Amino acid sequence: MSTLKELLVKDSSKYICRVKIGNLLIPYTNSEKISIDNNTTNISLFNIITEQVDTIDIESIDNYTILHEGNQDKNKTAELEFFNEYKEIIKDETIYNKVLNQYVVNYSLLKLLKLFNFSIDGKTIVKNEPFGENKPAIVNSYIEIIQNKVDKTLIELDELLTQDLGEEDIEDINSIKEIFSDVVSEIDTTEFNTFTDLYDNWPPLLLPVPDVIEDAFKSNNCMLVEESTDDHTEVIKTIDKIHDKNILSEFLKILKKNKNKLISYHYNTLYNAINKNL
Repeated sequence: MSTLKELLVKDSSKYICRVKIGNLLIPYTNSEKISIDNNTTNISLFNIITEQVDTIDIESIDNYTILHEGNQDKNKTAELEFFNEYKEIIKDETIYNKVLNQYVVNYSLLKLLKLFNFSIDGKTIVKNEPFGENKPAIVNSYIEIIQNKVDKTLIELDELLTQDLGEEDIEDINSIKEIFSDVVSEIDTTEFNTFTDLYDNWPPLLLPVPDVIEDAFKSNNCMLVEESTDDHTEVIKTIDKIHDKNILSEFLKILKKNKNKLISYHYNTLYNAINKNL
C-alpha cells in the first residue's frame, strides 16, 4: 500500500502541491523523480516560494492538495501565477509564516494583509475572531487606509479648484473638503473588535468599500466550507478509533473506488488515516 510519502513523491513529480505543515500551506514540487528511501521519514521537495530544496519530516505533513488535478499545465500556470506575488514580499520568517498561513492561501488574502501592513492575520479575518492584543496595530492600519482615501479625494477636489470656477462653486468645493477632512476624526474605534466591525463601519462618504476589503469580508461567510471541513475531521477521528483490520481494509477499498469523486485533500487524509491503522 502506498504511504503518504510515496503519494506525495508521485504527485509532486507532476504537479505543484500545496503541502499543509501545521498552519502553513507551502507550494512544493519536484521536477526530478525522487528515489524513495524507506529508511528515512524525510522527503526533499522544491519550495516554489524560496526556490530552495527543503528536507521535510514526513510526519510533520498533515496533508496536501492539488489544484487542477489531471491538468499539469493548468496546475503549473495557475500556481506559479498565484504565488508569484508571495515571492516578491517575503522578507523574513515572520512574514513567511503569515503569508503562507492556510487561511491566507485558501482565501487569497495576501493583498489584504499587505494593505493592513501585516498587522492582521488570515484566521482573524476568516473566523472573524476578536483582535485581542493586535487591536491597536490593526485599527491604526485601518485608519491609515481611510486617511489615504481621504487624501486622494482632497487632491481631486484641489484639482477642481484650479479650474475656472465661479465663487459659488469654489465655496461648495471648500465646504466638501471640510466634510472629508473631518471623516477620520469622527470615527469611534472603541467598539472595533473584529474584521466585520471594520467593514460595517467603513465611512459612508468613502463608499464603496475597497475591493480588497470587500472580497475579504466575503470569506467570513464561507460557512459551508467550514462545516464540510469539520465533518471531514470527525470522520478522521472516527477512523482513528477503528483497529479491526478487516473493517479498515473494506473502508480502503471503498475509498479507492470513489477516488475520482473526492478532492485530493479528502482522499489523501482519509487514505492516510486508514493506512496507518492497518
